[in-house]
Amino acid sequence: MGAPNWLGRGRDWVRDIAAALVVGAFIGVIGPFGTFLFGPTWLRIAYWAGMFGFGVLLYGTGLRGVIRLAPRTGWPAWLLVSLMAAVLAAPMSALCAVIDTALWPRAAHYMGAADWYLQVAFVSVPLNLLLFWARRMLETPPAPVETADARRVLTGDLRDRLPPRLGDRIVCLQMEDHYVRVHTDLGSELVLTPLKEALAALPGVEGLQTHRSWWVARDAVQDVIRSGRNVRLRLVNGLETPVARSAVARLRDAGWLAPETASPVQSPPTGA
Repeated sequence: MGAPNWLGRGRDWVRDIAAALVVGAFIGVIGPFGTFLFGPTWLRIAYWAGMFGFGVLLYGTGLRGVIRLAPRTGWPAWLLVSLMAAVLAAPMSALCAVIDTALWPRAAHYMGAADWYLQVAFVSVPLNLLLFWARRMLETPPAPVETADARRVLTGDLRDRLPPRLGDRIVCLQMEDHYVRVHTDLGSELVLTPLKEALAALPGVEGLQTHRSWWVARDAVQDVIRSGRNVRLRLVNGLETPVARSAVARLRDAGWLAPETASPVQSPPTGA
């Protein structure tokens, strides 16, 4: 089995690690946090390059996972990224403490556990937020040129707007400001269009708007989760989408929810 989709492509990791090594080498020359006074330059460069390289593996995995899982929680992605960085600062600071005190024993005399953690968190939290917003900007497609051809594309089949790597099975749509995030069972892509136009560009796909910001394809629902009066739909790609209380009756009338239980009603087979 291959790596989960949210781990990203191999070339992305090669690029990130290469950038980390270059930045680490530069930081090693500068010698921040008092390391300029410790040891020769080559040792500082090796230390900082190694720390940045390991940090890319640790925080890079966490960042990709948070971006992938954020839609299931309903929490703002930037908040989850901040919490992730703060949590992962603990193992990162422990590794720094072990290596630092082994290379420079004097560091143990004036650095406690809280000092190690705060130093790492001070760098990792804003850096991960910066990387998160940078990824979001790279994912955001440019505004289309308002020509007759552009307007024709907006009213075509929404699946034609997706890259081939995502396939053509649309699982759900998620409104994000002026964009719609189109989720398939292979990933997601932002499309510059109102949710209303996106729904009009899905001919032949049965689904319902379950929330002001969400539309779900019927054949993508695997389970219904209830917590008190709150209802969420678990989809085939692992997402858990919210159901507005005002939409519960509509879903029940459409046969998505059984009258008394939380089990979804399966769609009839094709040709039935």
